[in-house]
Amino acid sequence: GSAPSAAAPQAPHGEDGGGGRRRGRGTEAGQPGAKRCCRYLVGIEQDEEYQVCKRLIGPKGKYMKDILAEVPDVKIRIRGRGSRYLEGPEQEESTDPLMICVSGPSQKSFEAAAALVEDLLGRVQNEYMIYCRRKKLPVPDLAVRRR
Repeated sequence: GSAPSAAAPQAPHGEDGGGGRRRGRGTEAGQPGAKRCCRYLVGIEQDEEYQVCKRLIGPKGKYMKDILAEVPDVKIRIRGRGSRYLEGPEQEESTDPLMICVSGPSQKSFEAAAALVEDLLGRVQNEYMIYCRRKKLPVPDLAVRRR
């Protein structure tokens, strides 16, 4: 799309768009009981044809359920434009770029879930680049980056 990209630099502020209590990106290693969190920019706009959110969630939620079956104490959210995830007191979808947020109570469970999310996002990004080539669309330079 040719939407203006002026809003893109604002993504690094807060995992939840500024409406929550979290500040920064995760926690200091020495803080016991502190929740670890990070996010991954998807890099693909949600649209009716490719439906990136459905590809991340999986048929009937399978991919998210598989991650949660392996690491049950983590939270995974897809938020931002096109996610249909409603947040804040107004219960509105964020205008931030589409992203996957991962949080967990321990470093071990957080890292395990993050690795599974990274694999999933990498697969979906690779499939999208193939899709773009087939459709003769510009192929974006996508990469999985933890923020």
